[in-house]
Amino acid sequence: MSGHTKGPWEYRNQPHDDWGIVRAGRYLICQARSPEVYTDEQLSAHRRAGTDPWEANARLISAAPELLALLAEADRRIAWESVGLGNTFSDRVEAAIAKAEGRA
Repeated sequence: MSGHTKGPWEYRNQPHDDWGIVRAGRYLICQARSPEVYTDEQLSAHRRAGTDPWEANARLISAAPELLALLAEADRRIAWESVGLGNTFSDRVEAAIAKAEGRA
């Protein structure tokens, strides 16, 4: 697996046609929406209110590059401070990073 698209990734609350969209500059990273979760009436209410029902998912995904970088930095610091302690937390952090990078 090659590396992920470089950040920053961004969620911008746009009109409903752009709901749940995460972008890197002008490029689409993903669309974090699942239409079957909401009824047409519920979606109409979101349109009228100008809200995005998938905003929380899109914001979480848009933070992924920064979260991965911070997790990797935290792992390096934990590993350095706990040499020889058999730190299972560090093992779990390493496993999560490997999963995000496609190595697991």
